[in-house]
Amino acid sequence: MSSPTNKKIFSLIAAAAALAGLAGAGIASTHTANAEPQQYKAPLFGFGSDTTQDVMNALGGFANGKTYTPLVTSESTGYKQIVNFDATIPGGADATARECIATKLGSPLILRPNGSGEGQKILSRQAGGVWYNGLSVTAAITTAACNSSRNVAGLVDFARSSSSVSNAVGTDITALPFGLDALTFAYSKPKTSSDSVCGTGAEACKDAIDTLSKVELTSLYTNGVLLKNSTVLIPCGIQTSSGTYKTWYGNTGNTSSQEGTGTAFCNGIGNGSRLQENHGPELKAKADAMLTTTNAICDGVAGGSAVSCNDVQVVVGFAASAWVSKSNGLSSPAPGTGVSLGLAGGKTFVTYTAGNAEGSKWSPNTDGFSDTAWNRKVYNMVFSANLDNSTGDAAIIEMFKGSTSLMCGSAAQAIVNAFGFLSLGNDASTGCGNTTLKGGLVANG
Repeated sequence: MSSPTNKKIFSLIAAAAALAGLAGAGIASTHTANAEPQQYKAPLFGFGSDTTQDVMNALGGFANGKTYTPLVTSESTGYKQIVNFDATIPGGADATARECIATKLGSPLILRPNGSGEGQKILSRQAGGVWYNGLSVTAAITTAACNSSRNVAGLVDFARSSSSVSNAVGTDITALPFGLDALTFAYSKPKTSSDSVCGTGAEACKDAIDTLSKVELTSLYTNGVLLKNSTVLIPCGIQTSSGTYKTWYGNTGNTSSQEGTGTAFCNGIGNGSRLQENHGPELKAKADAMLTTTNAICDGVAGGSAVSCNDVQVVVGFAASAWVSKSNGLSSPAPGTGVSLGLAGGKTFVTYTAGNAEGSKWSPNTDGFSDTAWNRKVYNMVFSANLDNSTGDAAIIEMFKGSTSLMCGSAAQAIVNAFGFLSLGNDASTGCGNTTLKGGLVANG
């Protein structure tokens, strides 16, 4: 059985820690002892977003080597907890690699869903036991064990999503928000003015650009290059099943087609693929690949001669929440040396406070998070039928629905905040757990 979050999550140590956390919080069960671990009998299985996987892992009891008190439903709804499958292989060096996973003992092997889009797709395939075809999700699948259709009935309870519903027509799926995020850009430049290799004259390094207006970002992603203050900027693409990909190209004022054309050059160098969302080391690798690349686009103007790309700056959309959690060591990988967070629209998205304790030095900044041009809600999506108070799934309702749900409670929101998201408040129409946003099932492909 493939691990949902980390190879240790189902170890005896993690299970014991989770149970100890429940007891320490004063919410351990008082019913007759049972030799079976109750929280794993029928958990709520989730897939999808990379951006929210770690905060949901923490709400399930374990994230990035740290234990947390997990959310657990009441005795009347079966003491159910969240079991979260990461978007990519846990601890994998290559974030673009794909693998087969089994959600339960004896269940069919399926392709690990990567991103908000694939999370919504596999949730949609849960309806009526419809088959989930991994081949139609990605052309990169090479794992023979799961490269054909599988029946996923009973294997999916919710989808993590950092973007809105993929299919706005219909009401089959309800998106339940639980936090506020914001998007800006991260950048990496292999040569900077402080480098000893910069030289002088034509070989001098150009300073990195840390601020881009929306107009400049639109131009960057439309044309595939932007020349600003003598620095050449090149945009890189995010993997297309990502909610961050979908939201970012919309925030920059581009279409998916424009984004595809504009990022083609960066996507083709280095490992030859788009970046996993919010992955600093992959962005740094693209910048490093520029050092040995020659192309006409790197002179910053169209139609020029091929020149060295060793002094360009690469740019990609990046979630501010991810920057906070990864920089604080709550998520991985860390952004890493040589990667910085920019100011989209001149807004500040994160704050560094040197005097804070380790693990809390970085925090969200409301300057960027309050701007509707750059912020977004993050969601857990479920079947709308499961939210009916009379005929639905009582555990799903208790976990996700409304401001009184476990997800919207103070204990959960403290963890949500620690992972770089702001709370949404309790308004019935716009606040945490509201059921306003609905959409239809999402087709494979």
